[in-house]
Amino acid sequence: MTDGEYEEYIEASLAAIDYRKGLSRANDLPNASTRANRTQQPGGAKDPSLAQEGRMKTSTSPRSKPTKRLILAALLLAGVVAAGVYWNRGGGTGMPALPDAGVRVGEGEYVKLSREELLGLLSEARAAAAKLEDYSAVMLKHERLDGELGDEQKMFLKIRHEPFSVYLLFELPEGSKGQEVIYVEGQNDGEMWAHGVGLEGLLGTLSLDPEGWTAMRGQKYPITSIGMLNLAERIASGVEEAAERGETEADVRLFDDAAIDGRECRAVTIARMPPDEGSPIRLMRLFLDKELGLLVRYEAYDWSGKKDEKPELVEKYTYVDVKPDRGLGDEDFDTANPDYGFE
Repeated sequence: MTDGEYEEYIEASLAAIDYRKGLSRANDLPNASTRANRTQQPGGAKDPSLAQEGRMKTSTSPRSKPTKRLILAALLLAGVVAAGVYWNRGGGTGMPALPDAGVRVGEGEYVKLSREELLGLLSEARAAAAKLEDYSAVMLKHERLDGELGDEQKMFLKIRHEPFSVYLLFELPEGSKGQEVIYVEGQNDGEMWAHGVGLEGLLGTLSLDPEGWTAMRGQKYPITSIGMLNLAERIASGVEEAAERGETEADVRLFDDAAIDGRECRAVTIARMPPDEGSPIRLMRLFLDKELGLLVRYEAYDWSGKKDEKPELVEKYTYVDVKPDRGLGDEDFDTANPDYGFE
């Protein structure tokens, strides 16, 4: 490939994944949550509303234990349990994609970065995330599994770094709305707690191996890998592994004029050509929040490099409404929290 052909490939790659103008903000998304918008109290005090965040409870009539056992037996016979109760749903049901969360990509001048400079940016993002004790956010997620692009997913989350703790409440896809998951490192024999909705909700709270078949169904990564710190570390590891494999230096461009959901960001576009045999990813785009220093969005695409061929999304993760250092406590990661739906 000549220098001119390579430059043409890069320009085509940037154009291929540009976004529409006037996209809606995250708060305009269907069923958007307002749980993460409460103001932190002065002096870093814990917001008393945190325990109530994220609960979309529906009233259900009480059932006796024998009745529940009969229902469970019927579900077993119907094969519901065999199908798996899992902490989120993918599966490509044809649900329309969510609008990108107010994405704006820099269109002006850019600066080319070396691999070392890219790793420096990722190191800064890791440091920014590592210094947080905890945070809440709304996460948008879209993944391709076994060649099929699943439904786009939306969830409210709380994360505490020490001990690593996660609370998730799903809002989209519609079939997962109200589903909750809690994972706390060092508790429950390393398993997570989860409850489904609808018929699966009748099974109550289940303990699941985070890397087991049931929990991983429809998932690319386990719950133990969630969060902005883990995301920055995973991408940095991928860049370092590519260098160890002897991959040629990628084209890395830094755009200063970008935004996610109204927050000013720097965008980094990474294009690999020729393709790296160790990875299906050809194009990547990262968004770094200017104020917080956090990696708030990551997109990865596979692409042949042909102008008339649209890049194929591999995975995409976006964190919006990020509220750092909320003073989250043990009750935020406790199935006994009365504002959660665990039984």
